[in-house]
Amino acid sequence: MASYKLTRKAASDLRNLYRYGFREHGAAQATCYKESLDARFQTIPDEPLRFPQTTFGDGYRYSVHAPYAIYYKLTDTGEVWIIRILRGQDPRRAL
Repeated sequence: MASYKLTRKAASDLRNLYRYGFREHGAAQATCYKESLDARFQTIPDEPLRFPQTTFGDGYRYSVHAPYAIYYKLTDTGEVWIIRILRGQDPRRAL
């Protein structure tokens, strides 16, 4: 079974998304959305080629989990590295 890892930037993105959700919508909604992102992370390694490649960068793919885009790379060993979780930022600059 394939696995995934979050880069430091992706882990930071996730923390910041949770904090924002907590401030704006409360703990229950922030936790619910974080759990839905975690569930999406777990599905990516099962079919990593299912999601499209970006038109830039070497080997980046992305999965949209509205309103966020999860950018990741597949390693030679079949592991998925989640690079960033972005909302509205220019991925060419953020990756």
